[in-house]
Amino acid sequence: MLHNCSNSFNILDNNRNFNKMNLKELTNEELVSLRSSISLELFRRNERHTTLRRYKMPKLKSSQMLVSYISKNVGYDVTANNRRGKYTFVRYVIANYLLSNTNDSKENIVSYLGISHHSTIYNMILKHNNLLSTNDAEYIIYNDRISKLIKEFTSNNNL
Repeated sequence: MLHNCSNSFNILDNNRNFNKMNLKELTNEELVSLRSSISLELFRRNERHTTLRRYKMPKLKSSQMLVSYISKNVGYDVTANNRRGKYTFVRYVIANYLLSNTNDSKENIVSYLGISHHSTIYNMILKHNNLLSTNDAEYIIYNDRISKLIKEFTSNNNL
């Protein structure tokens, strides 16, 4: 019977040749132990990979400052967890600008905007483009106002 992770892998030969391993010869306890050890190893590898991937791009201070500048000038926190148009429309414009004009990662951009998952940015860009193409009057007003603030910020900060 196997008791820990290192012993579980002793079942395998030194060449790690899984094809020649005869699982039918193992007892139930050995199979359960092997399964547990494999699950634990896969979890640890995935955890290491996720940690490395999550922090691969440093956050840009200028992008964070831009979001703060816009929040200050519109008079409310655009990163607030709110689905009203005045919040979402501003986030769409900022996300579109940051994605197309900076080297920031999608993960970083959504973190600046207070959004939890990087895949949301694709939906934001799609909505931004759809609202512009349909000439949505309310959205165009927000787009023009935020675009002016972005131009002011970039000219004041020499970006």
